Amino acid sequence: KLPQDFSSSPGPPRCPPLLCSSAMPPKTEPRAKAKADAKPKPKPKPAKKEEAEEEVDKVQAPDREAFDAALAKIQETVDGFQAEQRKLGDQIKERSGGKDDFFTQKAGFRSQLDEFSAKIDVLMERKAEINKGLGDKRQEATDQRQELNKLKKSVGYTNESEIDDRIRSIEWTMSTESVSLKQEKEYLKEISELKKRRPQVAKVKGMETSLASRDTGGNLKEQIGSINEEMALYRDGKRQ
Repeated sequence: KLPQDFSSSPGPPRCPPLLCSSAMPPKTEPRAKAKADAKPKPKPKPAKKEEAEEEVDKVQAPDREAFDAALAKIQETVDGFQAEQRKLGDQIKERSGGKDDFFTQKAGFRSQLDEFSAKIDVLMERKAEINKGLGDKRQEATDQRQELNKLKKSVGYTNESEIDDRIRSIEWTMSTESVSLKQEKEYLKEISELKKRRPQVAKVKGMETSLASRDTGGNLKEQIGSINEEMALYRDGKRQ
């Protein structure tokens, strides 16, 4: 039994489902169609393994003589640099050694100058002490001379004979002339003063002898002269 008659349906004539399905091709998806339309990818090129092997095969064996020659050339350059470095090192050491000698000599001179300065200081101190001694002696002589002059003025006589002559003169006047009681008392007082002055006259003579023979510091002056000469030598040494 056939299916329903589609010819009696209104509209255009229809075919049976089975017939229509076999007569029309199936619809294709757009993505599948794009894949079908795409061209096939080219196959990757084979690796250049064979070419690399051929290149390796073409490398020649190393030349030992050329290598040794190149190495010798490099070593020669290195030796030249090392020789130049040693030369510069020697020059630096030589200059440094000269600098050390200079500072050593300078230190020696400085030490010698310090020694001279120390000796000059000692001599200056000694000179100051001697000058002080000379000053003390000069002051002592001045004091003695002033005392002597004062004593001479108070005595009024330069020797004992003058005093004795005056005493005898007074006694002669008193014994040969008529004098008043007042005048007699004055004569007796003068005789007493003259007798007191007689020892002072001896003291004056002793002081005069002492002043004449006193040490004026001649030895000290000679010492100062020697000190000045020695200091001059040290000062000349410092200037050189």
